[in-house]
Amino acid sequence: MRLFPTLVMLCAFLACAAAYGSDDTQYEQGSLDELLHLPKPETGVDVFTPHKLHFRAVLTEYGQECYTDFLKKVMILVNASREAVEDAAASECITVASERGSAVPLFIDERGAQRLRKEVKLGQEIDIFCEFLYVEPTGPGILVHDFRPVKEH
Repeated sequence: MRLFPTLVMLCAFLACAAAYGSDDTQYEQGSLDELLHLPKPETGVDVFTPHKLHFRAVLTEYGQECYTDFLKKVMILVNASREAVEDAAASECITVASERGSAVPLFIDERGAQRLRKEVKLGQEIDIFCEFLYVEPTGPGILVHDFRPVKEH
């Protein structure tokens, strides 16, 4: 009889972990500096098939309101579902520094931006799980899906 409550609690825990955890295996190890060195169009935008990437960067600015209408149009252009576009709900941009020190703005949703303010100090390294969507004359268009603070030693 004592085993049943334990099994119920274990099942509930596993269900919650699956619902809230991110699947890191779907993100390929990447380099923000490599994205910055992709050829940039002189005008317009080069849109790519969405590519899920993982890289490490340093947080230099918390989320600030930014123009996200174009990001949403690109997502629709690459056949993202309406739900995916609405779920992305990117409304802010954070700024991170690449390994070589380049400042790069990244799109993030409001909940992610709020969580970032609570969990990460400016100047702290974070592992970023994102989607690379396009390159414009000013740089890459990257949407943050998740992040993890890197433990300070």
